[in-house]
Amino acid sequence: MGGVSVPHSERSAETETARLIRTHDWAGTPLGAADDWPVELRSLVDLVLASPLAMAIAWGADHRLIYNHAFAAIVGDRHPAAIGDTVRHVWPELWDGWNAQIFGQLNAGDSISARDKQLTLQIGGRSEQRWFDLYYAPIMADGAVAGTMCYALDRTDRKVAEAALRASEEEFRTLAEAVPHHVWIADVEGNFSWFNSRIYDFVGTPSGVELNGEWAPFVHPEDADAVLAAWSTALADQNVFEHAYRLRSAGGNYRWHLARALPTRDEKGRVVRWIGTNTDIHDQKRDTDELIERNSTLERNVAARTAERDRIWNVSRDLLLVADDRGRWLSVNPAWTHTLGWQEADLVDRSPTELVHPDDRDATLEELLRIGRGEGSNRFENRIAARDGTYHILSWTTVSTGGLIYAVARDVTAEREAMRALADAEAALHQSQKMEVVGQLTGGIAHDFNNLLQGITGSLEIVRRRLSEGRLQDVDRFLKGAAESADRATGLTNRLLAFARRTPLDARATDVNQLVGSMQDLLGRTLGERIRLRCKLDDKLWRTRCDPNQLESALLNLSINSRDAMPHGGTLTIVTANAPGIDGRSPLPADMPPGDYVAISVADTGIGMSAETLARAFEPFFTTKAVGHGTGLGLSMIYGFAEQSGGKVVIESMPGHGTTVSLFLPRDLTSDAAHSIANEDSFINGSGESILVIEDEPVVRALIVELLDELGYAPIAVGDAGPGLSILRSNQSIDLLITDVGLPEMSGWDLAEAARAMRPDLPILFITGYADAAARPESALDEGTALITKPFGGALLASRIGAMLGRS
Repeated sequence: MGGVSVPHSERSAETETARLIRTHDWAGTPLGAADDWPVELRSLVDLVLASPLAMAIAWGADHRLIYNHAFAAIVGDRHPAAIGDTVRHVWPELWDGWNAQIFGQLNAGDSISARDKQLTLQIGGRSEQRWFDLYYAPIMADGAVAGTMCYALDRTDRKVAEAALRASEEEFRTLAEAVPHHVWIADVEGNFSWFNSRIYDFVGTPSGVELNGEWAPFVHPEDADAVLAAWSTALADQNVFEHAYRLRSAGGNYRWHLARALPTRDEKGRVVRWIGTNTDIHDQKRDTDELIERNSTLERNVAARTAERDRIWNVSRDLLLVADDRGRWLSVNPAWTHTLGWQEADLVDRSPTELVHPDDRDATLEELLRIGRGEGSNRFENRIAARDGTYHILSWTTVSTGGLIYAVARDVTAEREAMRALADAEAALHQSQKMEVVGQLTGGIAHDFNNLLQGITGSLEIVRRRLSEGRLQDVDRFLKGAAESADRATGLTNRLLAFARRTPLDARATDVNQLVGSMQDLLGRTLGERIRLRCKLDDKLWRTRCDPNQLESALLNLSINSRDAMPHGGTLTIVTANAPGIDGRSPLPADMPPGDYVAISVADTGIGMSAETLARAFEPFFTTKAVGHGTGLGLSMIYGFAEQSGGKVVIESMPGHGTTVSLFLPRDLTSDAAHSIANEDSFINGSGESILVIEDEPVVRALIVELLDELGYAPIAVGDAGPGLSILRSNQSIDLLITDVGLPEMSGWDLAEAARAMRPDLPILFITGYADAAARPESALDEGTALITKPFGGALLASRIGAMLGRS
């Protein structure tokens, strides 16, 4: 194996890269043994290996790499495998976009240079942006280009530092705009280069106008010479500038300001610029002058206190603090006393989380870790305790530098309370819109409910009369009629309560055809006799995944809108269909995510909408109805329901040609077995298990006890929570607790919590007459609990009890 010569100076302290090149098996490469290399190549290799600069040679038609130790740092984790390999194989990601073009130009004999060239390299399995100064020169041999000499200088650190400097400048300007004082910047010669907006506002000059040559006219003539002299002295001494003088405002009035500036120095201690502030001390100076006139002996104390008070730190209404790198407070400004009641002595050297609300401590500690990593913080909010024990919401902006944390906090408690009040008002408006729909249903529902009551009371009256006369024929027929009327009344009241309830979306598999079918009587009564209802339902319709109660509410809203759009009668058509997401043949809107959907369309033959109305149809509170006939929230709520369900809603309408509103809801892809429902028509008998029943309504309590007796259970019945808790505290065996939710003494939820504290494994069945269960605690219906709503049948009660006792 031929070796590569290494210069004497290089051999005396041979680098690892030089050793690898010297011992490399070059005979196994297209370059051949090193002893056979052209003299030009051998000389250049000696030159490269001896150079402290990052240099490389790409030799031959396939550009084989030979490089020195400095260049190995650029090669990175591809070293040392890159030695003798081709440029294209070592950096495949750079070939098409850079190296192929470079070698093409070099083959023409041209030298190439590139400054701050940005390249995307694959380093450690990830893409990284790097910047280089690159110099390429062709290597001639026998009158032709035999290779390329490359010199590279990695400029990445400089580029990153420049970006960080720009970010730091932006942070400074943001902070300068946030403080309620004049802030300015001057160059090393004293020329002003930047002012914050408060200076422009004060002098009445448009923001951004150059003020360097126009600054003197704003200074009071009596103060101009002294200000210039003080400023010149500070520039010459490169020391702190501080001077009080009068500035003319936009209204022509002069106000006293305290100007203070500090020089900013580079790493070598040279002044590079000045940063200064003007603090309005007019009122303080007036007070000081009055005190001087009254008692000259107080002059020094008043002046000292005024000077201290005039600093930005002391006059700012924002809460300012300085903390060490652990977050421990070192100093705070007086605004803490004004806002939270704390004195500086109360706060200095305290832990950063001592005053933080317990619920906010983890987030605050995480934010401190971010600040410690130098990431800074902007608009982070937490709750801080005031001296009186109340909590204030503070919005923080922080920056970490020099091992210290500088923070500005603003009390946003009132603002957040106003936002919560606004959210509550919006929620109330949404609820009022739903109640408006319920109000429109009232007349029709009352008519239907009276018909159902007639069926119940009439049938029971006939049964009572026949039983008193001893005639038992056809009694079952009248009892069945009363039961059917009661079941229909149950469905009617549950649907009305579902429309009016306040609950978040409860998405589950929903049979849209079944839902529409169950609503036909209600919709027919709502539309009236002059409007014909048609339903065209796909008998192979997929299930969709949505909140069925919200879907019912949406369909009812759309039906009422259609009714109002057909004042002289017409036809309302509800159509269901599958909407598969198959390439260009899908009926889905263009902006829909891919997937299968169920389409529900509500079409009317009404007056239609103009293009202007159609464009605003989904806007909250937009309505074309008369005052008192709608809030304008119906379509916006339907839009929100569709979006939250992962679907879309589309409106098609033309004046005089009716309106079609189509809901596209995602297909439910869970298995059919997941939606099977246990047969609740069969009674499951017990084996003497003890069941405690707590129900305040005597008739309902007696019926439940009677049914439990017939099922073979041993019921114990009480009328309120107090007696029930007494039994639970005793040693009496209880296998199941049945409790009403709305008890007089305490709610069923609270009763269940107390029962579980005494008997952790006790199964609990809740019964309630309310469709809305939003008031229950989130953990109320956990494992071992269930809920059924009144009225319920005996079979349903028996099946739930059997399931909870392991008999289903």
